[in-house]
Amino acid sequence: MNRLHHLLLTSLLFFSVQVFGGEFSPGYPSAYRYYPELAGALDKDLDGLLSYDELIEGYHAPYLNKDLYQTIRLYLVNFESWQNPVTASLNRESIELAELSGRVAKYHHEKDNIFWDAWLAKPERQLFAEGYRRLFPHGLTSVTADNLLQEYFPDCVLIASLTSIVSSETGKRLTFNYFYPIDEQTFEIVFPGIGRGEVIQFREVERYSHFAKTRDGGNWLAMLEAAFAHLSKRYYNKRGGDDQVRFQYHQYSELDRVLPSIAIEALMNSPSWHINPQFDTQYRLKKLLNSFVDDEKIATFYIAPELSAPLKLRPFAGIKPQHSYSLIGYDKEKEIVYIRDP
Repeated sequence: MNRLHHLLLTSLLFFSVQVFGGEFSPGYPSAYRYYPELAGALDKDLDGLLSYDELIEGYHAPYLNKDLYQTIRLYLVNFESWQNPVTASLNRESIELAELSGRVAKYHHEKDNIFWDAWLAKPERQLFAEGYRRLFPHGLTSVTADNLLQEYFPDCVLIASLTSIVSSETGKRLTFNYFYPIDEQTFEIVFPGIGRGEVIQFREVERYSHFAKTRDGGNWLAMLEAAFAHLSKRYYNKRGGDDQVRFQYHQYSELDRVLPSIAIEALMNSPSWHINPQFDTQYRLKKLLNSFVDDEKIATFYIAPELSAPLKLRPFAGIKPQHSYSLIGYDKEKEIVYIRDP
């Protein structure tokens, strides 16, 4: 803990965005509590019921919060035993009857691939199903922090930011919905902070081995990386005169030293704040970390030698200066910070 504490005292980047939240296992109280809100958001035919198709659409949508997504999974996992036999849909009465019958409210991730298949089976997506599977082999389960691997390009800020974003139920759906199919070989990636898409084909990222990778073989991270490089070249052009960088990274030279403010602006359409907690008290640092959990924020951090010099810190194993890391969790009781190297 001492090492992590000192590490966080060197330099922190906090981005005030609704994303991070811990997992929990909801049960019948959550099923009752959130039903009216979910019915208002998902009940497209206004019959007061939630069908399986409506729940599947809501499960992949980008506009809800973590508690609602977890409750939708609860509904889907238990749908067969909770549905009203006449309407083949859920309502609060059918949920109450299920509880009175003594049925346990199951909550697990084993059926997430079934939900993915159901989402792809919709008529408007069948033509693009193969392309979606090349992006996300396991649907939303492919969009997780542990699945991201930075490779050749020095864009740790971009990958670390994405890692923090997808560390939550809410953030992974935001990222999932960056992608709009054009055909089975081509997707348009639309970043919220720009509003204009970049068109990327699979062959662009599959013929060039230097892109970031995912552990399950999905192409979504490489496609995002390529789209961000084109986006930066079009809007920011920060490497226009750097011949050495352009020679080394060719058309993806914009991925060299991505600026945090630009990454967060594009990915989240949100302003970012740079905080150096070494000038604050330990109480202030704990307050920031608690806010990270309680207010659902995302954060990345890095060690900047010129900023951490007053602390006279010695380098320690595995932590690189001038390298961005994701802050993906904080245990308040134990005061332990969880970080991830992209």
